[in-house]
Amino acid sequence: MSETRHHESDSQLSVRLCATEKDLEETRALFSAIFDFGPFPMWISDHKGTCLRINEALRRTWGVEDQDVIGKYNMFDDPVVKEQGFSPLLNRVFDDGESVTLRIEYDPVQFNQLTGAHREVKSVIEATISPQKNSLGEVISAIVLHKDLTPHQLMEEAKEKAITLMKQAQKREAVGLLVAGVAHEINQPLTYIRAVLECNLHDLTQQEIDLRVLGEECREAVKQVDRISCIIRHLRLFGRVETLSFREVVLDEILDSTLILVGHLLQANHITLKRDLQENLPCILCDPLRLEQVLINLFQNAVSALDTVEDKQIAITAVARDDLLILCFNDNGTGVRPDLQGRIFDPFVTTKKVGQGMGLGLSIVYGIIKEHDGDIQYYAEKQGSTFVITLPLKRAPNTPPES
Repeated sequence: MSETRHHESDSQLSVRLCATEKDLEETRALFSAIFDFGPFPMWISDHKGTCLRINEALRRTWGVEDQDVIGKYNMFDDPVVKEQGFSPLLNRVFDDGESVTLRIEYDPVQFNQLTGAHREVKSVIEATISPQKNSLGEVISAIVLHKDLTPHQLMEEAKEKAITLMKQAQKREAVGLLVAGVAHEINQPLTYIRAVLECNLHDLTQQEIDLRVLGEECREAVKQVDRISCIIRHLRLFGRVETLSFREVVLDEILDSTLILVGHLLQANHITLKRDLQENLPCILCDPLRLEQVLINLFQNAVSALDTVEDKQIAITAVARDDLLILCFNDNGTGVRPDLQGRIFDPFVTTKKVGQGMGLGLSIVYGIIKEHDGDIQYYAEKQGSTFVITLPLKRAPNTPPES
């Protein structure tokens, strides 16, 4: 009887063992199918980082064959991995059993030598390395999954380039709109200088030169030449392609520089400017030309909004509170339609007529303010619009305030 039970027990154990082996074999087959025919390039390394196996996606995507890398490629020996300082992260995989993700950048020569591909651009590869452990918890291998971020990187670079070109296009548009006013600002002192020269030439002919008067008129002419030079220099600075250059500046200086370019625009459109800046405002750490571009865009938008208004007014106020500068720019123009107010800072959103603007001005304003770790908000008034800009006082962008 006991022998029968023992025989049955052995028989049941054998059945269970066969079933377990079958399940294990099916699991292995499933893993192999997922590994070999999965959509992402993958490979398996031994416990020292040497390639043991690669999948079809890796062969297809990178153009490599088994004999090129199996037993030959070791991630610890990869010069690019070493150069970009990823060796400590690899140690965390094989020594500590942690999964890590690396973002590796290869120049075309490095990538092509490594993979046999024929790329002409920088490659950006995201590699996720996951350790595989035995029953004792020892790392015996690692699965490496690659994600090629190169197309995404190229799209981002193209996007940045397009944004830069659009900014320059919008700036050229702004300069074009300012030209008439700037021409007037230059023509006034030139007219004065011409009159002085003609009068003095006449006096020389008549031998009626008064040296004291001549000296005063020459000094005034020099001032007018300096005025012209200042306007031209400022217009050239504003129109150039510049990189961010931060320095400590008071807001009054930025507003004065802006009015050199837009002052006549306000006069020509009979706009009254009310300027109320707190006395002795602290400095802000900023790129003055970028903030000047912000103000010029706001002025130009306000001039358009005031086109059909009789009593045209723009008011600028500024105060310092805690560690922030708060600037309010208000006009009593026609305002922004309710359906556009929530998208006012989006690219290509405009309240102007077709052909009068690209709709980039406020999106560029928004980007510049964010570059300065600031904020800008739009508020619709009963009549007109208010933009409220906040900027940090005397602190470089992207740096935390002192504790």
